[in-house]
Amino acid sequence: MKKVLLKSLSVISPKLKQAKTIKFDDRLTIITSEDQNGSSINHTGKSLMIKSLYYALGAGLSKYTRNWRELNIVTIIKFVYSDVMYTMFRCGNSFVIVNKNTDVVHKFMSVSQLKEFYVNLFDYRLKLLLKKADDEKTELHSPYPSSLFLPFYIDQDVGWDGTWKSFSDLSMYKDYRNEIFAFHTGLRNNEYYDLLVSKIEKEKLVISNSQITTKYQITLEENLRRYKDVLDLNIEPESFKNELDALIKLLNNFQEQKEQYRDILLDKYNKKLEVLSSLENVKIVIGELEKDVNFINKNIHDEVIYCPTCGVKHQNTMSTKYMLYLDIEECQDKIAQYNAILNKLEKEINDIEDNMQQLSKKAQRISEILNKKRDAIQLRDVLVAHGIKEYITDLTQDIRKLSEEIDKENERISKLKTKIRQIENSSKIIKESFNSYINTYITKLGISDISIDEIKNIGEIVKSGGSDLSRAILGYIFAYFKLIEANKDAIIFPIVIDTPLQQEQSTESTDNIFDLLLDNQPENAQLIIATTSTHGKKVNGVKYEFLIKQGVLNDNDYIECEKEYLHYLAILAEADNDKS
Repeated sequence: MKKVLLKSLSVISPKLKQAKTIKFDDRLTIITSEDQNGSSINHTGKSLMIKSLYYALGAGLSKYTRNWRELNIVTIIKFVYSDVMYTMFRCGNSFVIVNKNTDVVHKFMSVSQLKEFYVNLFDYRLKLLLKKADDEKTELHSPYPSSLFLPFYIDQDVGWDGTWKSFSDLSMYKDYRNEIFAFHTGLRNNEYYDLLVSKIEKEKLVISNSQITTKYQITLEENLRRYKDVLDLNIEPESFKNELDALIKLLNNFQEQKEQYRDILLDKYNKKLEVLSSLENVKIVIGELEKDVNFINKNIHDEVIYCPTCGVKHQNTMSTKYMLYLDIEECQDKIAQYNAILNKLEKEINDIEDNMQQLSKKAQRISEILNKKRDAIQLRDVLVAHGIKEYITDLTQDIRKLSEEIDKENERISKLKTKIRQIENSSKIIKESFNSYINTYITKLGISDISIDEIKNIGEIVKSGGSDLSRAILGYIFAYFKLIEANKDAIIFPIVIDTPLQQEQSTESTDNIFDLLLDNQPENAQLIIATTSTHGKKVNGVKYEFLIKQGVLNDNDYIECEKEYLHYLAILAEADNDKS
């Protein structure tokens, strides 16, 4: 567990040449506007000092005091971290931080630069996702300094409206409350965010490689289509003659096959004509036979009949009729046979013609290649063909390598996801501890207008009403602090409560609030409270009494810190000169 102890804060108004310096007790510091007689007034500058504390550390406040702009505040804050004293100067959005052990001076011209310093100083590797981040351009960012202080501060103006509302510069991040408190309480640690960053980087690499692979595939296909003819060429010059001879031989073979097919086709046509002729003769014969049958049937009573065609005499008997019918049936069989032969010949003729057509196409393709090789192939054609083939080979190899890399990265991503899930699944004990703590503080604060089921989830925003709301928020702060305190990797900052007595609290509720603050202070907590009154409670720490309305800044404190203020201002001026 790492702890930050605030030692002092100087709030300076160069415009008014006034300032106020307070020194913090390591355990408890109370800023009050209550005098020795128990009387108190508002607007004495308590909140100005509290807000200035976080302003000095680089946080973006949700609300400033009404005279903030007029005062044009500059701050000097001193704190101890890992047994090292740091002095931090802020003027506008420029900062100077001095390591008092080594006298190393750090200068920052923006809060964005400062937050990166905090990442290294506090080993604070929390990463948050911007709300408007495109899924294909997912980027995790180190959040603004406010994320370090969010679990520890309740602002007078907006901090009591709901949990974790005291800062304004975190709303740009997705689900920032849950992420910040998961980090501080140990639900998620530095390793988790290192894994998450690594996973996202590898996912980006996979997406990038996939896009490149797709482009390569398209390019490859386009080149294969565009240079199909060139790629068909044998690009070795010494092999041209052999290739030409082979093509000519192949073309001659095609021609010979066509001649053979032509002879066969002619024979088939001749046979077809013969069959058609025979078929026609049979049809004539069957016609004559049918006439004879009709003649007999007309002269059925005559004993002797004469053939109407040739005049030959025949006996008009059943035997004669029967012989005629046999001849007709034989002719019909012949007709069926000739039709079958014709069908077979037609199919053979069609097959031969199809084969001849295919041969003609092949011969035409060979002729085109021969013409190209004989007339069109120059040295540049050989070079182009060679270059294109090499390019396509390289492109194919690149696609293969990228595909292999994508597979490897996907395997690494899968392993990272497994480790991330293991960290996420270890949160049960922490959540159970939170439920126990919040139950304890709800009881201590006498909260009745709220159900434990409504606030048992870490990161939940309290929405209870009435005077219970502020007490519930206070209970949240302390429950979270207990979780953070138990996290060995946590960074402990002071608990800062501005005006804990909100709305109309009963005497019992008031006692519960101050008993919690003053008698149940967590062991590792440095506690800073701004309040109009301590309500008769004993303060075992440093107590500042601000008793003059709008009079917290004064001439004497300015005189005491003016030299230090001008010193750091000069350092910033040097930084501006170096920059220009």
